[in-house]
Amino acid sequence: MTSSERPIISLTTDFGVADPYVGVMKGVILSKHRDVAIVDLGHGVPSQSVLAGAFVVKCHHHFFPAGTIHVVVVDPGVGTDRPIIAASAGGHVFLAPDNGILSQTLELYDEVVIHQVTNAELFLQNVSATFHGRDIFAPVSAALAGGLPIEKVGPRVETYARQPLPAPHREDETLVGEILFIDGFGNLITNIDRDTLEGFSKGRSPVTVRFKGVTIHGISQSYLSARHGQMIALIDSYDMLEVAMTSGDARMILDGRTGDSVRVG
Repeated sequence: MTSSERPIISLTTDFGVADPYVGVMKGVILSKHRDVAIVDLGHGVPSQSVLAGAFVVKCHHHFFPAGTIHVVVVDPGVGTDRPIIAASAGGHVFLAPDNGILSQTLELYDEVVIHQVTNAELFLQNVSATFHGRDIFAPVSAALAGGLPIEKVGPRVETYARQPLPAPHREDETLVGEILFIDGFGNLITNIDRDTLEGFSKGRSPVTVRFKGVTIHGISQSYLSARHGQMIALIDSYDMLEVAMTSGDARMILDGRTGDSVRVG
């Protein structure tokens, strides 16, 4: 990042938007570094779902320019002795609890430098046991945006917590996956990627996707490839198999939840 470029901080949390938590994080950041661009990557990660948060960051961080600081606060262990880490990888900086939420992203890169965040001089005074997003993540990210070298946040460490993406598996002639993430439209995103589906579906025409008692025949090309109110399966912008409802909310109709099983045959 050159001195003329405005620093960027992205925020990913499970805070939602009804409460003031995201807003106060932004207030702390701006009070420490007024000339920073803050981008809401998303605050709809299911509450305390480290896996869903990991999926969001992995899939989206690379759309930001090099030098972006990605703050990821999905933190069921807030207030415990779980560490906080700052990691440099692929030209980006990531700041998150060390609970596995960064593992899928960091594993994309050959060169990763990780520091444990221990420099209390960067924190707000009187750190709360329940709101490290405000008291630690926000001021530390502002300091990094202001040019603080990453090694100043604390000592370098060589390991970090892993949270691997669940892999689909075969059961006889069935490919079994699960719901990883549900977006605001109620679309159910699975852990079955395009390559896995295509490899499995050779010689099967059409494939069937079964979820919550509903059987979907074939893979649609778009959300409007079927009549209104019909359940469809398609390959989405993540390149993952998705269960959706034409002009409707598949989550609400099918009571879809993360972790639910999806079967392809």
